[in-house]
Parts: sequence; structure tokens; C-alpha cells
Amino acid sequence: MSARLPRGLLLLSLLCHILALAGLQYWGMESRVPDMPEMNLRMVQLVGGGNNRPGWVRPPDAAPAPPSSPIQEPVAEPLTTPARPTPRDVAVAPAVEPSPAVIQEPASVATETPREETPVSETAVSGQGTDTQATTQTPSRTVDRPGPKGPGVDMTSDNTGNPGISNWLRRNQAVIYRNFRYPARNSGRAVVYHFIVQANGTISEPELRRESGDPVLDHAGLVAVRSSQLSPLPPDSRLKALGVTITFRD
Repeated sequence: MSARLPRGLLLLSLLCHILALAGLQYWGMESRVPDMPEMNLRMVQLVGGGNNRPGWVRPPDAAPAPPSSPIQEPVAEPLTTPARPTPRDVAVAPAVEPSPAVIQEPASVATETPREETPVSETAVSGQGTDTQATTQTPSRTVDRPGPKGPGVDMTSDNTGNPGISNWLRRNQAVIYRNFRYPARNSGRAVVYHFIVQANGTISEPELRRESGDPVLDHAGLVAVRSSQLSPLPPDSRLKALGVTITFRD
């Protein structure tokens, strides 16, 4: 009996210790949990949105879209065939007689009288070989034969009153112009040469009468004179030699 008593007390003491430990543990858990304070939550705008800056005004709400009206489909109009006109409705246009054509008489063409050349000083060259004798009959200023404007060649003779000289000048002027090697520049300059044409068409004694101011033009004119062989003088002119003045124009 005495041996069982301490064992029962031991069990009771162990049970009391377990209960005491459980109570301490529960009390410790309650003491460690702090009381949670109450929290008031409010919605605020973020700084990046720009709505909380000073002076910001909330924009008005967009107006609601107007109600869409129903789309009415176009009604196709019925096609009507035009009525054909009866023969009585067609008006017959009266025949129009063509008016007689008016024939205009051509205006009379004014005829221009040929310009007569002023007689120039005539120089008769006589003699054989190199002996020449000049006789002046009518002293007056030399009148140039009208020629084209711009680049070209004009040639006149010292004896314009002799028959057949004008045609001879035109033919031989073209001969000299073919030997004139100068690029046209339209500078308005001109060089004048004088030379003697023998009865057989040979040119001699070329002389510079007026310079152009362009050495190239002056040289081209001299080469054209020296390298040209003209046709013989007209037989009806009865001249042994003829003085000629030629102008090269640019």
C-alpha cells in the first residue's frame, strides 16, 4: 500500500506539470500577438498622372454620341421609255439656199522700180604687159553695191559703167567667197581689200584698204583673194585690167 502511494502521487504530479506547461504555452501565445490598429484606406491619384498638380482642372466628360439615324435606301425610279414622235410632230426645217461666195480681187502688187546705181569714177586701164595707164573720167565717191546684212562678201568694181561687169562681179564674188575660211561670229567687223584683175582673170596687187581689228579676219580675207582664180574679163568690156574692191564681213 505504501509502495503504490508514491507512484500515484508521481503520476498526479506529472499530470499537474503537463497541465501547467500547457497553460503557460497558451498564455505565451496570447501575449505575443499585438493588437492590430484600425486602418482607414483612401483612394488618391498617382503623381505621374498629372491630376494632382496645382491648378489642374478636371476636363469635362465627352458628350454622348448622338443616336444614329436609320439609313434610308434610295428608291429606284421606274424607267420610262420615251414615246416616239409621230410624223405630225416632226418639224421640217426649210431649205437654206447657200449664199454666193464673195470673190475678192487680189490687191495690186506695188512694183518697185529698180534702184539705179550712181555712176562712179571710171578707170580705163590700157597697155600691154605691166605698163598700165589710168584715166579718170567722172570723179565721184564710190557707191557699194547693195549686199546682204551679216556675214558675207561684197565686191564692187572701179568701172561700173562698162556693160557686162555686173554679171561678171556676181559670178566671181561667189568664187572668192568659197575660198573665205573664217568661222562666223557675228561680230559686225569688216575688212576691205583692193586688187587688180587681169584680162585672163588673174588677181594681182592685193592691198589692204581698211582693217577690221581682228587679225584672223584680215588674214582670212587676204588668203581668199590670193588663192582665187577668176574668170576672164568680159570681151565686150574691152578692158585689159579691172580694179576691184572687196569687203569681207563677219
